[in-house]
Amino acid sequence: MLAGVGRSTIELIKQFIDINDPDVDFSISTSGIKGLFFDYYSWPLKHYTFPFYLHESTNFSAKLETFIRKNFIKPDLFHITNNFDTTYPNEKFVVTIHDMILYDKDPSSRETFKNIATKSKAIVTCSSFSKNDIIAKLHVPEEKISVIPWGINKSIFFKRDEKQIQNICGKYKIETPYFFSCSCGDKRKNIDIAIEAFSLVLKDYPNATFVISWGNCPAAIQEKFQNEIKANRLKIIQGVSNDDLAALYSGALATYFISSAEGFGFPMIESFACGTPCVSCYNTSLMELGQNHAYFVPERNIEETKKSMIHFLDNKFNDKNGLIEYAQKFDWKETAQKYIDFYKNNL
Repeated sequence: MLAGVGRSTIELIKQFIDINDPDVDFSISTSGIKGLFFDYYSWPLKHYTFPFYLHESTNFSAKLETFIRKNFIKPDLFHITNNFDTTYPNEKFVVTIHDMILYDKDPSSRETFKNIATKSKAIVTCSSFSKNDIIAKLHVPEEKISVIPWGINKSIFFKRDEKQIQNICGKYKIETPYFFSCSCGDKRKNIDIAIEAFSLVLKDYPNATFVISWGNCPAAIQEKFQNEIKANRLKIIQGVSNDDLAALYSGALATYFISSAEGFGFPMIESFACGTPCVSCYNTSLMELGQNHAYFVPERNIEETKKSMIHFLDNKFNDKNGLIEYAQKFDWKETAQKYIDFYKNNL
């Protein structure tokens, strides 16, 4: 039984259904009002929805969820897919801890992290960096943690042809050459640094564009860079579909993903899969993920970020095929099979 249906979990479930292992029977548990109206993609799986969230729930609602799971659903193994959830005494469960970002950011979460990590039968995470971070902060034995990297959806994230790139530029009124960024919402993503660097680049490269997919760009950013926005040099777009996202990656000079902390980092691998280099930072899992394929800059360093932009404006990137080949190792079917093996080992 899997709890929570986030992006990575959706991809996993699709592959579980495809693999159709005869020894494993999956069901899904979700919390929150949205779960009541979610169609579960017509998946051939049982699903259970509890119309409340853990962080909003009363002691009664938390007890109700675990009571139903213990006495009516009765899974052989409960998989908490996003750091923590409610459990009952002696419940057999495993947990995916993506990273320790919340643990570092919110001291009130630390006891919950420790309890779940201690009580779980096993832990799975998506990078060796996260594994080592979990060991250091939660004092979990190394052998209790498995590392299974995420994959990418190869039917979406692949190099788009010139016609598709021209179409996407026309749709969003993007002038080339352009840089691209997405996954901007959290402060740790440091998109403000990338924009600051780009505003300096414009002084010598006035025809460059920076395209940012950002659903809720703060008014302060829009006000500060209003001249760049009015000149169509800074392009903030919303409501980008996955197909559009792949085309935007494909047409960019480089993707900017200069985060301060990541457990994995989908934008980097998605960009690689579309044949576009990624500029990132020397920290957390990003060096492990990017290896010698990414262009690294120091964290929150405007000058070095500016230099990286100038580098890509002045030099044609000639190893698109190398990036695409590297990205192919991140395969959801392989990830799902490793998860199935992980479940079997912990039943």
